[in-house]
Amino acid sequence: MQYIIPLLLTIIIELTIVYLLGFKNKKLLILVIIANIITNPVLNFIVGSFSFDFIEILILEAIVVIFEGLFLKLLYRTNLPYFRLSFIMNASSYLIGLWLPWDVIGRIF
Repeated sequence: MQYIIPLLLTIIIELTIVYLLGFKNKKLLILVIIANIITNPVLNFIVGSFSFDFIEILILEAIVVIFEGLFLKLLYRTNLPYFRLSFIMNASSYLIGLWLPWDVIGRIF
């Protein structure tokens, strides 16, 4: 359960960003969801299991950006700024995640 809430919030944030950027293709939106289902729980498990400093977390986030960019490029196969889109989505969800009151969210769920 500890990975479900961050995953759902990440999917909501990143789909909102993709949609606001004007990408409304159903296949792309589904691929963003799948990419997050693959990367988000793994990243949260790694970060929660070990002690990382800020730079190391940014490196892990960069790996996620690269993976998701490649994932979208390989499966979406249209002319799209994959890595820029992946960076914007992940930077947005990371920064919003820093801002969220996780203690309150944890008590609700």
